[in-house]
Amino acid sequence: MDAALDRGWTVAVPDGEGFVAPGPHKFLAARAAGHAVLDIARAVRALPDIDAAGAPVLIWGYADGGRAAIMAAEQQPDCAPRSGCAASRPGR
Repeated sequence: MDAALDRGWTVAVPDGEGFVAPGPHKFLAARAAGHAVLDIARAVRALPDIDAAGAPVLIWGYADGGRAAIMAAEQQPDCAPRSGCAASRPGR
């Protein structure tokens, strides 16, 4: 993340509910995680104080975030074609 910030990129870092949230854990809710990532990409590009409207979006995630990144890339053509997503890089 530091390297991205050093390059002047806009970085949005979502967080999941974790294991302390009430009810069933959302770990296996991959489709919902993918949608949430795409919602974040659209929201960041729409912020008036950030010059990111036409910027490409790279989705990167590690572990649970990697699964969310994969699902976002899979869903993007159908549910968020104008989100600006150019690449997805799940970590290992």
